[in-house]
Amino acid sequence: NACDVSFLDFELSGLAYRGFDIAKLFRAIEPIPFNQNNYNAFLAAYTDETIRLMGSSPSLSTLRDEMKSCLPLEAQIMLPLTWLEAAIFFLCSSSVDPLNSEKWNEMASKRLE
Repeated sequence: NACDVSFLDFELSGLAYRGFDIAKLFRAIEPIPFNQNNYNAFLAAYTDETIRLMGSSPSLSTLRDEMKSCLPLEAQIMLPLTWLEAAIFFLCSSSVDPLNSEKWNEMASKRLE
């Protein structure tokens, strides 16, 4: 189908919590604003695709309802950790690239505001 979209997450592939990955994908820093419509559409598609991949079972209806209510909360809970992770990354970058430490420190600081 020409309208199908595939989301490949090579950067974050691993065993992170889904809420962490979703929060990291949608966190926003100026000048790029957070878009609630895109976020809601992504969560709906993520839920539908997860259920589709699991096959058919009467219990999947309950799982779909749980995911629709839990995913936004999971992402909201994880959001501060995604900013902390980014700040730590930039602070460590400063030690690896001391000539640009001012830039790295500024980037870390913006993630902690």
